[in-house]
Amino acid sequence: MPIRISHSDGAARLHWDIRLAHSAHWLVVLAVIGLPYLLWEVYWIWHSGYAAIRWHTHLALYFYLWLAISTLLAATLRRPASAQLLVAAVCGALMTAEAILLLEGVQAVYTERMGYGYSSIYSTRGETYYRTRTPGTTVWFDRPEFRHSRSVNAMGYSDHEWPLQKQVGEKRILCLGDSWTEGIGAPYDSTYVSFLVRILASSYPQVTVMNAGTAADDPCVNYVNYRDRLVAYHPDVIIQTLSCNDITTDIATKGGLERFGPASQLHIAPAPVWEPVYAVSIISRLVVHALGYNYLLQKVPFSPAKTKELDQKVIALFREYAALAHQQGTELIVVIQCNEHDFDLAPIITALQQLPGVRVYDQQAFYTAEFATPGHETHKYYWPVDGHHNPRGYELMARSVYQALDSFYLRPIVQAQD
Repeated sequence: MPIRISHSDGAARLHWDIRLAHSAHWLVVLAVIGLPYLLWEVYWIWHSGYAAIRWHTHLALYFYLWLAISTLLAATLRRPASAQLLVAAVCGALMTAEAILLLEGVQAVYTERMGYGYSSIYSTRGETYYRTRTPGTTVWFDRPEFRHSRSVNAMGYSDHEWPLQKQVGEKRILCLGDSWTEGIGAPYDSTYVSFLVRILASSYPQVTVMNAGTAADDPCVNYVNYRDRLVAYHPDVIIQTLSCNDITTDIATKGGLERFGPASQLHIAPAPVWEPVYAVSIISRLVVHALGYNYLLQKVPFSPAKTKELDQKVIALFREYAALAHQQGTELIVVIQCNEHDFDLAPIITALQQLPGVRVYDQQAFYTAEFATPGHETHKYYWPVDGHHNPRGYELMARSVYQALDSFYLRPIVQAQD
């Protein structure tokens, strides 16, 4: 960037003569300096997935965007200075906006709010056919608001060991679901399943309750585990949770039973090709959401055709589920979880109620009555940031599930014995 001084009317004027060659030289120097960092970022994202993305990754995107455009301008324009200055200003403004959005936590996905970085719902990294944990290990649920551990049994679930053989007169209840069943947000003795065990203990000591819930499971995974592994424990009752989230998050992105191929082959739909940009740029997330996509990169609200497709997948799942349970002499109770109803479950509930051996219990009325009581406001049952139940919330969930059990299974047995 040479400086030329000229004289006009006795006054000295300073001229900046920005030459193409010198501009290109500086860009080459910056590219060489930035190359090791770029390779380092690519390596860790390739090695660890999107969770390796950090705040500096977000900001570096705009540096490399500026570098790429400026290099292109230097190679194509005779006098690129003005254009390069404009590009620098725009990229600098974008970087500043990105930094502010990051500091404010705008458009952060759940795993980012929990401090684990961006996680893709489409990722097959660490995904297995049955989604169970490593037997004999201890797992930690570490969140900003709580930290709990679980011991994993021989079947890969966060629960005590289960004898394969049933005792004379023993009745078994198998609880299947996701993180709400496993009990994220509470110690082991304060999960809904643990509360349910204590509620049943006084009146039904012959009942054994088994917790086969795993975080991020959905009813399709639960059914495949029951079909292939858990049927050997001969449960008398299955409590299967179903929520809008199971459908709009898991089945909408991963598929229904078709994802479980023969020979334990798992087929998960690929992520949209533009997910990397969404993962590394908060500004791009604002654009994506403005275009009508959610954080799962799904167009919302779902079209009538998409909604019908999801309904059919869920109903097809429970047809198989109900048939197997009926064949095994097992009562299947589907508990509709109380959550934000952003998906109309009415057609699914109607279809489930027509399946033989299936009972449907909607928690909404039970929860609504509880929250309407003074001193029982909604926020007292959930972790504000994480969103899962706290121990008080799981105790409420257990009482709700017990009501379903009492109505559909326990009371009819007692009446039959009388």
